Amino acid sequence: MKPKDAEAALAQARPHFARGALLVSVVTGVSLCQLQAFSGLKWIACAMPNVAARENSSLTALCFSRACTRKDKRKVQEIFGLLGGTVSLRERDFMAFMYASSCGPAIVSYFAQALSDSFKDLGMTEKLSLRVVRALLRGTASLAGTLSFEEIIGLVKTKHGYTERLLKALDQQRVARGIRSAYLKVRR
Repeated sequence: MKPKDAEAALAQARPHFARGALLVSVVTGVSLCQLQAFSGLKWIACAMPNVAARENSSLTALCFSRACTRKDKRKVQEIFGLLGGTVSLRERDFMAFMYASSCGPAIVSYFAQALSDSFKDLGMTEKLSLRVVRALLRGTASLAGTLSFEEIIGLVKTKHGYTERLLKALDQQRVARGIRSAYLKVRR
C-alpha cells in the first residue's frame, strides 16, 4: 500500500476494528499520529522489514505508540523476529532507519554489481566474478560482526599497495561523500 492510500484504507477498515485492537503497520512514511487518527485506535505499532526478510535476515525496526503495553511490544517483536532480528526505536529514529534499511539491499547490490563488473574488466568470467563477490560479501559481513569497518580496511590495506591505491582513487571520486549526499538528497 502506498502512504497516500493509508487514510482511505484505514477509514474503510475502521468499523471492523475490535475495541482495544493493536494495529501493526508496514506502510512507509505514515506517522504513528496519522495512523491513530486514520484508524481511531490508540495501540499502534509500525514495522519496517527489508527485502532480506525473504531469507530471514532482515533487521526490522519497530516503533510503538505510547499506549502499547509490554505485552503488545513482545507480541510484535516475536512476529517480526521470525524475519531475522528486531530493534525498537523512537519514531524519529524509525524514519531515519526506514530510509537507510529499506534502500540498503539495493545500494549494497549496486556496489556488488560494480565490483563484479570491475572483476570482469580484469579478465574474470561472469561466473567467477559473481562467486568472488558473493564470497566477499559473506566474508566481510562475518568480519563486521566483530570488527569495525576501519579495522577491516586496516587488515587488508598495505602502504602503497593495490588496496590503498584503490581506496585513494575511490576517495578522489568522492564515492563515500556521494553516498551520504544521495541519501540526504532523496530524503528531502
